[in-house]
Amino acid sequence: DCIKCAESMFKCYCKDKFGMNMQAICDYRLKFTWIDIQWPGSTSDFLSWITSNLCQDLEDTSMCTILNGYTLVGDNVYVKTRYMSVPLKGKQTDSNHAYNFYLSQIRITIERAFYAFMHQWGILCDPLTIPLRKVLSLSMCLCRLHNYCINEMSPMWRKQTLMI
Repeated sequence: DCIKCAESMFKCYCKDKFGMNMQAICDYRLKFTWIDIQWPGSTSDFLSWITSNLCQDLEDTSMCTILNGYTLVGDNVYVKTRYMSVPLKGKQTDSNHAYNFYLSQIRITIERAFYAFMHQWGILCDPLTIPLRKVLSLSMCLCRLHNYCINEMSPMWRKQTLMI
């Protein structure tokens, strides 16, 4: 029942809070299409990503997991691959600057999804008081409810998305 990991590993110093690292992919409606929560909050997004099953599946060229012409969009902590577009670094030409701008506009979608998710469920506004081993189950349940609300377009969801 006891997780053998230092409490400090769960401290995310960027946000000055304790938690878990949640990697997610969403669609244009802010529905989560993939979620991975397996690392403490202090873990880098890049490490969380490269150790995920999805990343390993995408690295396997024998598997066709993304349609031709489509790509995932990541921020600058990720690495450009055949399946992920990331911002270009350094001083940019006009066309490369436009690429970075439009990529950032697409990336805003996941930020909006996280914002809607966090603010829809009051339980996430304060520190959780449940055992750490139950955080994953709770998170997955709330993500499914989040998607259900989007599918059903509940009045609570409509009100929430109008404020985003």
